Amino acid sequence: MKQPTVLIISDNAAFPSAITARWKQERNLPAFTLMGSDLCHELDSDAFDLAIVGEVNSGARSLLEKPLTAAKKPAILIVEQDEASQSQTGPWTKVLHKTRTAENAGTDHSNNAWLDVLVPVAAEMLLHAKTASAARKLEQRNTVLECQAALGDYMLEVRHNLNNALTSILGNSELILLDGDQFPGSVHAQVQTIRNMAIRINEILQRFSSLEKELRVTEKYGESKTAVKGRTFSAGM
Repeated sequence: MKQPTVLIISDNAAFPSAITARWKQERNLPAFTLMGSDLCHELDSDAFDLAIVGEVNSGARSLLEKPLTAAKKPAILIVEQDEASQSQTGPWTKVLHKTRTAENAGTDHSNNAWLDVLVPVAAEMLLHAKTASAARKLEQRNTVLECQAALGDYMLEVRHNLNNALTSILGNSELILLDGDQFPGSVHAQVQTIRNMAIRINEILQRFSSLEKELRVTEKYGESKTAVKGRTFSAGM
């Protein structure tokens, strides 16, 4: 199972240190990637599952909005308490406020309540992102299966017409081969190839028929198992 990755964007080394130290108290520890705001002009969306932004240089926050929006990954913005009244627009899924700067983080844990809020919120967002990703993959897989099922249904529907056409091709090729002396050797070889390819196509179509029978047997078996489970459940109530 892939370990989730948290991208911490900060221009203050103490900021990510405070977050990683607090996260180590939890049971599930993600992988961390640390990056300064000057390196975030382009972000690889496959390289992280959640971004946490805080303690960046003046003006850098607005520059981060474009790459984070393009990455389409959840992001948490950490701001000082005095910024709480300001409108925080951008790609932030969640905005959290703290009353202390990261320079003193860890010296008095009781004053770092924002860390106790951040870590559970971020962990929940990672879980939600994982669930959403799994749901998208299942939906994509379901779409592929539906397309394949539609193609299979179409092949089963037209196989009778194909069999009729193949019967005509085989029959006429056999007649030509019986009168092969009337045609040049090259024509005889070409007709023989047509006959052989028609036989091969017919074998493939016969396999479709066998698959259809197997699928019907499997479907009936599944329906019978479901019915038995339903009766057993009803009896146990």
